Amino acid sequence: MNKNNKKGFTLVELIAVVVILIIILVLAINKVRSTSLEARKKAVRANAISYIKNLKQEVAKDLVDSTFFDTGYFTVDDFKNKGIKVSGTMPDNGYILLSDYNVNKYCLVYGDYEITDIDNEKTIKEGNCSKHIKDFDTYFYDNVISSLDNYEIKYVDPEVQPFIVPYTGKYVIQLWGASGQDYNSENPGGKGAYTAGIVTLNKGQILYFNIGGKGVVRTGGYNGGANGGSQSDGTYYAGGGATDVRLVYGDWNLFLSLKSRIMVAAGGAGAGYYNGGIVGGAGGALVGLSGTQSGSGSTHIVATGGSQTDPGKSVNGNNSNSGFGYSSQPNTYGTGGGGGYYGGGSGGSTSYKVSAGAGGSSFISGHKGCDAIDESSESLAIVHTHQNKHYSNIVFTNTVMKSGNEEMPTHDNTGKMTGNTGNGYALISLIISYDDSNSGAIEQTPNKAYFSFTGSEQTFTISKTGTYKLEVWGAQGGGSLAGDVLQEPAGYGAYSAGIVNLNKDDVLYIYVGGKGTNASKGLNVAGGYNGGGSGTWDNNDDEAAGGGGGATHIALRSGLLSTLEEYKDDILIVAGGGGGKSWSSGGGSGGGYIGGPAGGGVSATQSTGYQFGQGQNATGTGDSDGHGGGGGGYYGGYESTVSSESGDFGGGGSGYIGNSILSSKAMYCYQCSESNDEDTKTISVTCADENPNANCAKKGNGYAKITFVE
Repeated sequence: MNKNNKKGFTLVELIAVVVILIIILVLAINKVRSTSLEARKKAVRANAISYIKNLKQEVAKDLVDSTFFDTGYFTVDDFKNKGIKVSGTMPDNGYILLSDYNVNKYCLVYGDYEITDIDNEKTIKEGNCSKHIKDFDTYFYDNVISSLDNYEIKYVDPEVQPFIVPYTGKYVIQLWGASGQDYNSENPGGKGAYTAGIVTLNKGQILYFNIGGKGVVRTGGYNGGANGGSQSDGTYYAGGGATDVRLVYGDWNLFLSLKSRIMVAAGGAGAGYYNGGIVGGAGGALVGLSGTQSGSGSTHIVATGGSQTDPGKSVNGNNSNSGFGYSSQPNTYGTGGGGGYYGGGSGGSTSYKVSAGAGGSSFISGHKGCDAIDESSESLAIVHTHQNKHYSNIVFTNTVMKSGNEEMPTHDNTGKMTGNTGNGYALISLIISYDDSNSGAIEQTPNKAYFSFTGSEQTFTISKTGTYKLEVWGAQGGGSLAGDVLQEPAGYGAYSAGIVNLNKDDVLYIYVGGKGTNASKGLNVAGGYNGGGSGTWDNNDDEAAGGGGGATHIALRSGLLSTLEEYKDDILIVAGGGGGKSWSSGGGSGGGYIGGPAGGGVSATQSTGYQFGQGQNATGTGDSDGHGGGGGGYYGGYESTVSSESGDFGGGGSGYIGNSILSSKAMYCYQCSESNDEDTKTISVTCADENPNANCAKKGNGYAKITFVE
């Protein structure tokens, strides 16, 4: 009898089946996962393309209203903070480089994925763009930053230079440290270091810059450079100072000010000679660089650079007396060290062997490897946090730090150089402003404020008690018509300047004169803002005259010049406007103590004229020669018919420097009457320019400038 085989799978067969099922399952899962990943990538790509397309449209619109999205380095949050909204899914994060109102490069983050378009190559993969930041930084500093508007801060004298932040927004700050004194071309002083980074600042915030001075012979450079050794058996030159940005005002070596530094670019050490040349150590990045040694004795350990936590040492590790923010020269031999976050060690000697000094160290709040000090630190008890963030919580991103022996940008950001030679330097560049009201005419740089014509009141609040130079240029009168031909020039605006002591929180009111309107057939034309008189026309001969130019003044009280007659003590300085031109002759230029008449025109003086603060409106009728309006001024100029039948042009307005608190003062005007009296000092000139040049008459609209002196 046959028996059925009821035996089941063997163990081997069962394992094989399970393995096959697992493989099938894995393949199925991978296929589903691959399909899901591809779908996810397609969604990310679609979202990014939509975002960039809409962003391009929004940035291009900015060309009409502003220039804040012309060129720069932006994040997705920058556009959010600026109020730009785009359709589609917003990236979680990302970086965008703009150039000429167009997207140049980008890396956007959506969840676990990054999508990039760099050099027209789009890629999408898992990531958070962090690996691309360095590439973006390099491209930005090499190609984009040169297109930004810069506020430059040069070394002028050993002094602190305040910078009032003009707009809330993101800025690039770049610093160059100073170099040490060269011995000769073969034995140079150590070159200065370079630091840079992007930081968000608030309008009205004040930063204090100390620009490092180059070591000069044996005298250490400003801001921490050490003197050279005094021995006469060799030549030992001085080190250069550091360049830094601080949050607290004070003398460069005041510890309260020193510890407020948020960025430092180190200075280099001095060079010298002792039985051979010795080369100074360069200003360092995180650590200063050492110099060389010379002489017949045994080799010793050269002076060392400053670090993030300690000053450099002199030869063989000896105490250098250098410290936080400065280098010191305790020896009579050797060259001076460079200033820095911590100063470099100065050179020294052992038996018949002399070393050069070393460079200081640099610092940037937020830079990897930097070590910030605690706010509780005192000069003799410095506490380091072992973190790179300054206690103010002001942190730079996209940081760059270069030693003085490395390649770095030139001061104008258009080229490269190895280390910084000479005095230090600083640049601040606005990338993006978050203010909506930044179209005003005021532009502020360290210690300076500039005011162009806006047709409205402008103000300037004094941030620091001190001495200020005031400069004002009046506006030019309008041109005339003879037939269809516009004739210029009309009377030019004058220039006035003087020095005044002002207190912190004083408010100055600035009114910049407007150019008189050019003549128009069939119309009486308006005079310029702040006192220019109107011009008339002649319908018989198609001839017409221009309006007078407005005055420019600075006062301690609000109001057009014509409203301040009862408050003359509040008027600090005035530059007169030029008269309007007629068809037959030029307008009188704005004057000093008396406005320019130009032919038969009638002028105004500092004590009389048509009206206080107002040039006369022309009174000619439509059937007589067109007459030019008088120029605005302390006293406005007359229009021509007052004294001359043939002189149809307006007279220029007068200037004013008579306030008793104003010193070192003078007025300059085009071919005008002169005066040597202190309160009416007037100098005649023959120059006139569209640009506001000192001691020169002004074409076009007026202008004003305020400069901190000391």
